[in-house]
Amino acid sequence: MLWRTTDGKREAIVGRSFACVDPDCPCTHVSLQGVAINEAAIEGRVKLEVKSFPDGVEGGRPFSVSIDTATGEVSEDEGGTDQNILDWLRREVDGELLDYLDRARLRAKGIDIDVMAEPGEVEPWSAGEMQCYGSFYPHCREDLYLLDSREYLLLDHYCPEPDCDCGDVILAFSKADEVAPGRDVGAALLTLSKRTRAVDENAVEFEVHEAGSQELLRRLYRLFRKRYPDVSFLRDRQARMKSGSAPYRQPAQSVVSTKVGRNEPCPCGSGKKYKKCCL
Repeated sequence: MLWRTTDGKREAIVGRSFACVDPDCPCTHVSLQGVAINEAAIEGRVKLEVKSFPDGVEGGRPFSVSIDTATGEVSEDEGGTDQNILDWLRREVDGELLDYLDRARLRAKGIDIDVMAEPGEVEPWSAGEMQCYGSFYPHCREDLYLLDSREYLLLDHYCPEPDCDCGDVILAFSKADEVAPGRDVGAALLTLSKRTRAVDENAVEFEVHEAGSQELLRRLYRLFRKRYPDVSFLRDRQARMKSGSAPYRQPAQSVVSTKVGRNEPCPCGSGKKYKKCCL
């Protein structure tokens, strides 16, 4: 339920979602159907029955919209929706709502968003490496941002070392049609506070990987913060990665020490005897 106050009157949007049930379909849209209704109509009611929208709620203004859980775009479904309600929903869509709707979308397909990838499906990691959350949790919501008629994909990276208590996070932005290692526009480097789970905006660093993209990277980061005013979910994701990272860790390799004789060739490859080179 979403609330707003207009001219001193409170109004709520109440709805239920519908999604494609085909697990092989890559669609990311969810249909949201319901009513906009004033506070007086539901005053004193603990639960509003929405099983018979729109006829089941007297005085409500029905709506039917489609929400792309990846981009956050809100569009009219067949039948039309009051422009006022459409604008209201577009303002209200944030990361928390998109994550909720995407979980419902996957549930309709019979997919568990919390299932981790099989160890053989993930590139093994070593100490000191940051890892992408989507590599460990492949069903997490695809986070796309529309800017200047182009889509950009955000991939969040964390330290998976269970014994490390750092709050480092890397937010890497790539053009959605050019996602490949080394092809990202750049990244925002931030550190989460251990006490408040917040981000010190003055300490955020921007690492540009594509020439001339400094301002683009900053604009994308601002869109991210607009979608996620509360970034505590980043700490939750980091904790989940640390708790489940062990199966994906690169096995430790034993180092065999070989003693080199004084008169043997130097292992550095210079061609000189060890005693006359690196001894």
